[in-house]
Amino acid sequence: MTDDKKRVIYVSPVYPGKEHDKTIFLKEKMHKFLPDEIKKLFDSAFEGLEKDCPAMTKIIKPVKRKRGQSELNICDKRNNKVISRKRVIIENAFAGVKRLKITWDIFRNIKYGFSSKVFFAACAIWNFHLYNAKS
Repeated sequence: MTDDKKRVIYVSPVYPGKEHDKTIFLKEKMHKFLPDEIKKLFDSAFEGLEKDCPAMTKIIKPVKRKRGQSELNICDKRNNKVISRKRVIIENAFAGVKRLKITWDIFRNIKYGFSSKVFFAACAIWNFHLYNAKS
């Protein structure tokens, strides 16, 4: 999770293999820790999140074109564009963390929990970089 200033504010433990973000979100029960008063911006991969977490409010997601529909209406396109501009900030934060090759390369260490610690350290370095960039 990131904030609007590209800072990483939460990272779940690393999962082996190709685990979907929504599955991790539900396994970690992150929806229980998010305050109701803040807006939560998700990408379109979190389809059906409203049904899985009915107590979670203020969910913002882009609207997908429905099957058989030629295109979205003008209002939905405009809203998706606004959401996309905010998502760029989030994706830039992820790209900043992934500047360190160890976060995306094959990690061969067998020590339990060490891969999560490496990713946490990469996020801390990114946040430190942002803090120093202001000065």
